[in-house]
Formats: sequence, C-alpha cells, structure tokens
Amino acid sequence: MISMISHGLFKLRPKNYELRVFYVLDSHESSPALHTPEDSGSDDTSTSPPRCTVPKTLCEFQVRNIQLNDKYTELRCQNAELKDRNDKLQEQNTQLQDGNVELRIHNAELQGEVEKDVAIAQMRERLVQPVKQDKEECEWHFLILWMIIALVLFKL
Repeated sequence: MISMISHGLFKLRPKNYELRVFYVLDSHESSPALHTPEDSGSDDTSTSPPRCTVPKTLCEFQVRNIQLNDKYTELRCQNAELKDRNDKLQEQNTQLQDGNVELRIHNAELQGEVEKDVAIAQMRERLVQPVKQDKEECEWHFLILWMIIALVLFKL
C-alpha cells in the first residue's frame, strides 16, 4: 500500500514548464521515492520500471543548472575583472607608445647634433692639415735660413 507524504513543485527555467512531483513512501522501502502524477494511477502489476528516473534526472538537472549558473556568474565576474585589466593595460600601452614616440624624436634630434659635430670636426681637421703642412715647411725654411746665416757668419 502506498501512502502520500507530501508533494513538491519543480520549475524548468528554459521552457517555463511546471512538473508536480509527489514524494511517496513505498511499502517495500523505508525511504521516500519520487513519482509523477501519472504513476499514482498505474497498477502495481505493470512490468515497466517505476518512473523514479525522470524526477531524479530533473533534480540532477536542477543541481547541474545551479552549478552552471554559479560557474556562469563566476566567469562573468572574471570577465569583468579581465576587461578592467585589459583596459588598464591598453591605457598603459598607449602611454608607453606616446613615450616611445617622444624618445624617438629626441633620439633623432641628438643624432642630428652628433652628425653636425662630426661634420664640424672633419672640417676643422681639413683646415688644420694645410696649416700644419705650411708650418712644417716654414720650419724647414727657417732652419735652412739659419744654417745659411750661420755658414756666412763663420766664414767671415
């Protein structure tokens, strides 16, 4: 003999479908089993297994649905955090790129100054070489002149 203990109401969110489930105490079992209303009118001599798997699957589905909702919420939070971090990194990247442009401009200015200084140094070197050559020639001429003067003075 089967007696009714209580009933519960489950709602499937995706289809907004209601299924009434009855908790009954089976005469052969000491724990309650889940049965749908269709099971209550069936005879005990049928060979079909009890329909306990459908509500059990439904309960498992609901538990899984809750787990997935929790995971979904967790992933949404992580997604929001990652978006914030990505925005901050993009802003930092923009600042670094701006700094890089400024450094490249400064580097080009310094390179121009170095090239100018090198060109000036090369021009000075070119100008100094003829003076050195002239100075060396003058030194020889001066030395030869003194030798001639010394020879003339000693012969007298």
